[in-house]
Amino acid sequence: MRYLKLVFMNNLISKSSLFQYMTYKSNIVHGAIMLKNKALQIKVKNILPYAILMLLNLRVLAWYEGDHIITSGDFRIPLNPNAYFKNTLYLWNEIDFGMPSIYMPRLLDPISLFTAIFNTMGLSLTYSEILAVYIIETLASIFMYKILLMLLNNTLAALIGAIFFISNIYMINDREATAIGLFSSNLAVLLPSVYFFVKGINRNKLGYYLLSGFLTILASAAYPNYRPYVILIGLNISLLLFVFLNEALIIEYRKRNEEVLYFKLRLQPLKDMFRGLGIYIIGALTSALWIIDLTISNIDLYLSLHKETSIPTFILENVYASDTLRLIARWGFYSGAFNRPYIPYRELYLKDPMFIILSYIPLLIILLSLILSKRTDIHLRYFALLYLTSLALIVIPKLIGEDVYASILKSSFILGAFREPFNYIHFSVFYGSIAVGIGVSIIYEYLLKITKNHVLPLTIVCLIVLTIISSAAPLYTGSVTKNWLRPSTKGTWFPQEYLLIQKVIPGNYWSLLLPERGIYQVFNFSKAPFAVGNPHPLIFSKPYISGTGTEYIRSMSTELIRKLYEKIARSEKYCNLLAFFSIKMLIYENKLIFDIKEDIDKYKLEKTYCIEDKMNLRVLSVYEVKEVLDIVRFADTVIYVKDLDDMLANIENTPIEALRHVVFLIGNKEDLKIHYIKLHLPDHVSWSKKSPTDYTIEVKGAHGPFLLILLTNYDKSWSAFIEESRVPDRYHFVANGFFNGWIIIPPKNSFKIMLKYNAQEGIVYVLLTTISTMFLVSLIILKVSKLTEKTKHG
Repeated sequence: MRYLKLVFMNNLISKSSLFQYMTYKSNIVHGAIMLKNKALQIKVKNILPYAILMLLNLRVLAWYEGDHIITSGDFRIPLNPNAYFKNTLYLWNEIDFGMPSIYMPRLLDPISLFTAIFNTMGLSLTYSEILAVYIIETLASIFMYKILLMLLNNTLAALIGAIFFISNIYMINDREATAIGLFSSNLAVLLPSVYFFVKGINRNKLGYYLLSGFLTILASAAYPNYRPYVILIGLNISLLLFVFLNEALIIEYRKRNEEVLYFKLRLQPLKDMFRGLGIYIIGALTSALWIIDLTISNIDLYLSLHKETSIPTFILENVYASDTLRLIARWGFYSGAFNRPYIPYRELYLKDPMFIILSYIPLLIILLSLILSKRTDIHLRYFALLYLTSLALIVIPKLIGEDVYASILKSSFILGAFREPFNYIHFSVFYGSIAVGIGVSIIYEYLLKITKNHVLPLTIVCLIVLTIISSAAPLYTGSVTKNWLRPSTKGTWFPQEYLLIQKVIPGNYWSLLLPERGIYQVFNFSKAPFAVGNPHPLIFSKPYISGTGTEYIRSMSTELIRKLYEKIARSEKYCNLLAFFSIKMLIYENKLIFDIKEDIDKYKLEKTYCIEDKMNLRVLSVYEVKEVLDIVRFADTVIYVKDLDDMLANIENTPIEALRHVVFLIGNKEDLKIHYIKLHLPDHVSWSKKSPTDYTIEVKGAHGPFLLILLTNYDKSWSAFIEESRVPDRYHFVANGFFNGWIIIPPKNSFKIMLKYNAQEGIVYVLLTTISTMFLVSLIILKVSKLTEKTKHG
């Protein structure tokens, strides 16, 4: 009996142990499942904001219609990849007899770069642009989200801020149908630098400051002035100050007999910030060495352009406080051409009561959150102050008067970049996004505290998001890209004929575009009127003359070009002029532009003896000029003339064959004393053009000094080299009134001459470009090696 009792007790113990073991295993499995679900929830929570931003950016699909593209003003997408890359790689534009490019390399502009790459890979121009715009939109919104997340450590505030950012940025309007270029250049390309700057502050790692400094170079792609740099530096300094107020400066309220405000300064965060700022500056300078060199080499040009750049004070007449809240602070709302408004959807914001109310919602959110927040909440107050200040800067010029505002800008070099007050709106968009994000988060927390559940707070947040999106309806419906003269059309249609004539146009001669046009010409690229500005630099990859230049730079030969147009329109004797100035082709644009200055009689053109019909297309006609002289030529005869008209008269009345080796000098013949030199033509000469900035010439049978002419605008940066030896500057002169000429003293019977544009082909430029490139490569290698090391130890 005792034995049976013992066995029973043993079985009971073992069953109990088994039960405990099974219970233990069950708890482990349940815990693992709970942890897995928790991890899945965290993963979904982390991915959700990115998914929302990617979905919202699909709105760009509504901007396109058929095979239309979006192009406007100075921000022209690469309509011809060959022309785009050529225009990007070389500092000397083959337009209007050649002139320095005022624009920095477009390869730094992401929309232009991606569009060109996708187009080169085989995608149509329209699909290339759609894909490029979507990528930039998505990346910009994600960068903004990450920036806010690091600053605020609040997912909701960061997401709402990013949504506000992408929903309002395009409400910055230019004179054209869309502001895609302004977005990509003045904010989107700056966000990567801001992101790594904030990450450097957040993690106190100098490598991020260095990378942020390097990425400031992207500001160079934006616009032919320094405004993007001012915007970027302003944003980074304001964020650094925010961190200083938040971490280095401790502000406390203490109550004894009365409430007292105490200040305490923490030195270590302050030292870290200054050290990081120094590294940032080093990175920025190192990456931009080549751009600094370019700027210095063309400093006279830039300074003269800066002085000549007008401050359009008439814009102030149409700047209103209500428009700044809509983030539309450009005169396009109230101005137009051909008696039509520039912005087809303006009636929504001017007359529709719902949209007028929606425009004020972001401001009301900020004001309400200021009331609900604690007085010690520095985040909201700081960015709300910056937001309101940037809005005020837009309307203050109107309050103080046009003349006063213009005089303030002219007295300050930095403020000169903001010649139009709407440019301050870039700050409004950035700071407004942060303030609205914080404001919505505060409202959510307040409602959550009252209701004790998430239903009402989440509903209110969803309504606010819907309000933000609704206030920017034109972005989501595609109205933002409507043709301003024909609102039924979105975007513009680009004629493929422009790509076809690339095979016909020669690369070693000039082509002249007819009729004459101005800089802000209206081009009919939509089978209906559409303002495209001056798109030719990204259409033609061959040398051409248009007479337009840009807003920021004119050709040195503007007077000559104007005279050529006049001769073709009014005179019968222009064949010699075309031949002498190396104009091999005439490209006649059929009904392509409005406001034509001088209507060229096409019938008369076709009957001219020296012109041969080459190609007739729907939008273009191409004509070839017979017996044209080379761009590179040699002379042994000098003719002195008193002015341009005298030179043109000589050319018109002399057989073209007799002008083949003639150079004209305008002015006093004693200046160069070329007439004292006995000149001899070499027996044989051949030349080739490696690039717009590099020519190679082979001379055989030289018998003495001769004159070498390059038919591009005279520029001191052009140099001639004979067998590696540079021709002295005193032998470089202005030939034919406008072009480059050199006195060549042969070192031997046969030799080579190289013509180079020093600003790009010089050793210093190449060296600095190499250093900047190696700096970037080193950063990438360092980052990859660190990631690899982490993976190994992970």
